[in-house]
Amino acid sequence: MYFHTRALERLRYIVLSVLLLSTLSAQDASEITLLETAAPTTEGSLIYAFAGDLFRYDLATNSIDLISERKGRHGPFFSPDGALFVTNNWPGNNAGVALWGTREARIITEFSMPNTLISKDLGVKVSPEGTMFSGILNPKPGKEPDLVIMDNTGAVLYRLPGHIIRMKGHAWGSKGSLFFTGEVLQGNQAGLQMLAKVENIQSPQITLIRTFDTNFLNAPDELSISPDERRIAYSYKGNIWMGATTADATDHRVYFKATQSLGIPVFSPDGRSMAMAMRNSNTSLRGDIHIALIPESGSVQLLPDGPSKLAGPYGKLKSARTSGKDTSLGWVN
Repeated sequence: MYFHTRALERLRYIVLSVLLLSTLSAQDASEITLLETAAPTTEGSLIYAFAGDLFRYDLATNSIDLISERKGRHGPFFSPDGALFVTNNWPGNNAGVALWGTREARIITEFSMPNTLISKDLGVKVSPEGTMFSGILNPKPGKEPDLVIMDNTGAVLYRLPGHIIRMKGHAWGSKGSLFFTGEVLQGNQAGLQMLAKVENIQSPQITLIRTFDTNFLNAPDELSISPDERRIAYSYKGNIWMGATTADATDHRVYFKATQSLGIPVFSPDGRSMAMAMRNSNTSLRGDIHIALIPESGSVQLLPDGPSKLAGPYGKLKSARTSGKDTSLGWVN
């Protein structure tokens, strides 16, 4: 069953509405820059991948354990609560997908997508229940890529058409909403970058959250949704931004910044703290993992070797490090 006709009309309506709206001027970061402190959240574990292996960082004991070799080439990409994760290109198959249980690092199911991903770095994302998967697939020649929602057999359930919006990034929320960024391709505002969400997948409704004054290359594609689905965080202009998930939100601003680029944010289970990667270079995109309390106002300046940096060692690594854009972080209780 393809994308619901009413939802498609709603998508067209949003694009037309964007033509009537001036670009939302998101608030700049407050002039107040807070001193960095370690996050008070010490419960749970942070799951991450580095150099082909999967690790668990226990926040209570500051210890690192190897829990599995990462079988797929791209991932892990975690469910909203971190209980599940997906790897694609499994094993060595560009369309292959594996769904794993995080705690045991065991495969629950495997399937093949109807086509390969348009960008392997974006990955396949899994819904809260592990029953639906989203991916941006390679289009036919001369066509824009669609964002598709599949079941665990790889059958396409819904399709967000790429000829209306060129898709960039996507992530699931805890209540089953699918958030995405993309570029408007129709009308006088063609080229405008947007953030939106699809609610009620069975009878889809699409809501425009905000727009970005940038180009497609620099638009956000690393999204993270808070446990209550009220806030969204993303890497934008090298910083971590955050704001409401409501329609036409105007409160989006910088929450974390650094002299190096910050990426792949994830909320703690209680929604009070955030983990993210501070990337060591613009080429490898690998980086040290930092955790910090989410400020109520102002922004936090993270230091490369500040208290927010997760310590090691593990083998030759002096800190907890994660791979590049082809992965994400998971935070589980």
